[in-house]
Amino acid sequence: MVSKFSLFMATAQYNFLRFIPGKKQQFFEYLEELSENVQTDFFCQDILEVWLENFGIGGLVLGSAALFSIGFILMIAADIIIWRTGSTVVTSLVRICSGLYCFEKFRGSSKRGIQDFLILLYIGTCLLSGFHWAVTILFLIVFINGAAYAARGGRLC
Repeated sequence: MVSKFSLFMATAQYNFLRFIPGKKQQFFEYLEELSENVQTDFFCQDILEVWLENFGIGGLVLGSAALFSIGFILMIAADIIIWRTGSTVVTSLVRICSGLYCFEKFRGSSKRGIQDFLILLYIGTCLLSGFHWAVTILFLIVFINGAAYAARGGRLC
């Protein structure tokens, strides 16, 4: 049985190592030990489903903290840069990078095309309206957690 701490550390490291193909495969094998339902092409929602399956709601919260805390800090920094800078070029670049980060972080598999479309639509709306990125990522975290909870048979309403 895998402990919460070791899964937390592996999930937190996944944030940085997911772009290295060998490390992503290694994390997949780690997740596969915990659940047979993990797809080879997994995303944040799939990881949260494994957390929920093995550790319940508390695990879902821990998994979210491991997956999204760095991104939340980055979005707070982006909001501060946007607020403090007077340059429209810098502001535009930070907003575009923030939007791309959010979409890359929260996108799902090809089976979740409608979910990806909704996420893209929301991020595009936030990008065009100048919405705060810290609030945007919080909404996306709640959205993905709700989707993971519903996928594992939980009722949202």
